[in-house]
Amino acid sequence: MCLGGALQRTLGEAEAMMTSAVAEKCVEVLRQLKGITATYRMTNKPLPTRHSHFVPGVLAPLKAFVGQGEAVVDAELKARLLASVAATVTEQYGAMADDLVRPLSPRRRLSTPEW
Repeated sequence: MCLGGALQRTLGEAEAMMTSAVAEKCVEVLRQLKGITATYRMTNKPLPTRHSHFVPGVLAPLKAFVGQGEAVVDAELKARLLASVAATVTEQYGAMADDLVRPLSPRRRLSTPEW
């Protein structure tokens, strides 16, 4: 029984490491988010109505990782990795977006379109 528990713990740690590494690669792409405020700050440009050029690539590292491990990763582990990485990236995106929006004046925030 002790060996089984140690194996489960090791597998859990390996899964957490995979999730962390892949999520970190995805979040690297999100760092381009900072450029959005620089583009629209102190200009008369209208607010964006389409996604930024980098958005489609945010989950590319996850897609690549899952594709490379297709032969060795079972469906259950794949689902957990997808959910965990997506949740981590979404949480980081929320925090980064909040950091960008918070300094804007309340008037400017009210003028943003509803998505």
